[in-house]
Amino acid sequence: MKKLGMLVFTLLLAACGNGTTDSPSISGFKASAAAVNSGAAVTLSWAVSHATRVVLQPGNVDVTSRTTYPVTPTTSTTYTLTASSSVANVQASTAVRVYDWSKVSAALDGFVSSADTPPSGTVGGYSFLLFDGSGTLYTRAGGDHSLATVEMLASASKLPSSAAILSLVDQGKLNLDTPIATYLHNAGDPITWPSDKAAITMRMLLAHTSGLPGLGDSQPSCLNQPAAGTLQQCAQDVANATLVSQPGAEINYGGADYQVAGYLATLISGAANWQSFFSTAIATPLGGVATYSYGDPTLVSNPRIAGGAVSNVSDYATILHGAGRRQVQRQAGAVGERDRRAENQ
Repeated sequence: MKKLGMLVFTLLLAACGNGTTDSPSISGFKASAAAVNSGAAVTLSWAVSHATRVVLQPGNVDVTSRTTYPVTPTTSTTYTLTASSSVANVQASTAVRVYDWSKVSAALDGFVSSADTPPSGTVGGYSFLLFDGSGTLYTRAGGDHSLATVEMLASASKLPSSAAILSLVDQGKLNLDTPIATYLHNAGDPITWPSDKAAITMRMLLAHTSGLPGLGDSQPSCLNQPAAGTLQQCAQDVANATLVSQPGAEINYGGADYQVAGYLATLISGAANWQSFFSTAIATPLGGVATYSYGDPTLVSNPRIAGGAVSNVSDYATILHGAGRRQVQRQAGAVGERDRRAENQ
């Protein structure tokens, strides 16, 4: 009888444990996007343990048997998950910011005129795209433009051009502060670089501080002749131009600097032409940017590096986004190298 009583007591202890139950817990409660346009789909996800009931607010939605839930917020919303048991209730929250672009849309549309000759301050059409690190936030087109419209980029060509050139820095093939005369000499002096320009560096070319002629000066005519001659010949024409200031002394904004920079990039990389170099440096790594172009190399033998590109808004944004990621990676690498050097000192 004593043995039977002890067996029953032991079974009761096993059933009841130590008399307590673990409190519920919530981990990883998050939204698939922290910011979206109104009405866009967002997926909430989480992991819950030791809960008998799980409720999502707003809406008092019972999600006990789920680990995800789709929502389509139209206003900025904070979602709260409550996990309950007989012991306790625990909560976790995550926020989704919702953008309302109605006023931006109205402002953009306000610049459009259907007149044959649009009045000052208006345009016949536009295409617009806004993005951040998470991706595209807002797009709109109006007037005689769509998001697919390809436009001449003019000076907006400079950022993609400089990003391509800076890829040579990432590869260790180019030092921004080494005189370009050094690279020309190492390549067998394919153009004659005058001694008065010996101090010019790639950094100066990209910053328009080389002393080469700017927009207000007499620039070589080859800058406006993309189908005449070659990029090499135009670089020689620029080299023969008279300096308007000493290298590094002042800014002279124009296209001459970038024409030399583009030629030097093709020379250092070994590319057949600028278009091929750009494709290898930027377009291919990004998975292709079909509409972004400096022209067919069989027709455009002297592309204007600073202002001759065309693109639609989506492909241009893809390049800007990619260049931004590369800059972040470059800065992170520089910080890491600095820290490693500090540790070794």
